[in-house]
Amino acid sequence: NYGGDPGGAAEQKVFGLGNDDSFYLSPGLEALRGALRFDLSSIPSGAEITNATLTMQFAGSSGSQSAPLPLFFSPYQASWSEDSITWNNRPSVDGAHQVEGSFPLSGFNPTQNDVTALATKWEDGTLANNGVEVSIPSWETANYKAKYFYQKEWAADRVATLQVTYLKPCTATLPPSVPTPVDTATGLDSPVNLGWAAVTGASGYEIYLGTSPGSLSPLSLTPHPFAVLSGLQPTTTFYWRVDSIAACDASLKTSSPTWSFTTSTCVDPQPPQVSNPAPGSTGLGSQVTLSWTSVPGTSFYEVYLWKSNEPEALLRSVNGLSTVAVVDSASTYAWKVVAVPACDPNLSASSSVETFTTASGPVAHVGSDSKVAVGGSVQLGDTPAASGGSPGYSYQWSVVPTGSASLSSASTPNPVLTGLAPGNVVCTLTVTDSNGFQSVPVQVNVLVEEPLFLDGFESGDLNAWSSFTSGL
Repeated sequence: NYGGDPGGAAEQKVFGLGNDDSFYLSPGLEALRGALRFDLSSIPSGAEITNATLTMQFAGSSGSQSAPLPLFFSPYQASWSEDSITWNNRPSVDGAHQVEGSFPLSGFNPTQNDVTALATKWEDGTLANNGVEVSIPSWETANYKAKYFYQKEWAADRVATLQVTYLKPCTATLPPSVPTPVDTATGLDSPVNLGWAAVTGASGYEIYLGTSPGSLSPLSLTPHPFAVLSGLQPTTTFYWRVDSIAACDASLKTSSPTWSFTTSTCVDPQPPQVSNPAPGSTGLGSQVTLSWTSVPGTSFYEVYLWKSNEPEALLRSVNGLSTVAVVDSASTYAWKVVAVPACDPNLSASSSVETFTTASGPVAHVGSDSKVAVGGSVQLGDTPAASGGSPGYSYQWSVVPTGSASLSSASTPNPVLTGLAPGNVVCTLTVTDSNGFQSVPVQVNVLVEEPLFLDGFESGDLNAWSSFTSGL
């Protein structure tokens, strides 16, 4: 604390200075000021200060106030010593960075003011930490009024304090270490279990892998200090490293050394990837081409195909990368491919299970049963003779018993049936749509009867007989 007598002939120190138990603030004739400085060296470099509160322990007051009093916290531009600072030799203050607070009408013990702006500038180097000059610039009636605040000479718990809240600066983690398998390990069977010591402050790890130490590619991200590598080529040396990712900033990564291991002569193959049909495809036809990617070292592939509501079933084993499956209409199928290596058939790797759905099939329409006289004719099929499925229909008619009648065409929707012999003729229609799906075969009966000759009819009057019988 220091002061002066602007009207006097000489500078004076306020009694006690560093040895007194209080410091005084007054705008009056004595112009009393306080000088405070705080050690911020424990705050780590690069920390982000979120709040700084200056607390002064109120000791007493001389004179009253009718409104909150202004408090100025003005940063010094040079260093000073508690035992020698005076009114005349005190450093200049930097008004551009001055912080304004207040002494309230109530709730002033302790007196707290926000000086976050100043603490931030001290920490980031904008201002040198030379402390502040504390002053009351104005009071209603200035003369002989002052506020008293305890200082450290009174008691340790009454000292002015600066409480700073900050976010620790984000720094990179230590590099991953202690690899598993040990560096340069050989004869490893696939899959290979990788591991390393967990790194403090890491939110995750990025694994790099390659067959050349100078050309590693990102393989995967994991939150755990371990990973499983499958589908590795046999008798191959692989190089790998792990980057730890700082939890406070994902852009901060620290790389481990590059390690290596060598696989054994036979390893489990890499899982094949299905390529056709696309997962979840719909509206497929009666013949679906299933295809997948090549897996090095594979002897053959097992293709499994089953309806989604039925058990898994082996379709066939193939040496190539595709096969054609004949499927039913309006059905959802699941399928997968398993790669079986040449070096050991007991090792295998399966693709993911994917699904596809086929289109609906057609429906055949044959019309109603009919009667006709021997030697007569009848047109078959309804109008239309097919519906549903994918238009572009083909038709196939058949007659039982064989030879009992003749069709004008077996492949048209509405053929004419002639040459009828007595008895029941069963006509069957099967429709195939443009997707290759066939309808359920549908039958229609044609009853062929001998004419019953009545008075007034001639034996050759078949047309009259047909008209008569059709009404029966």
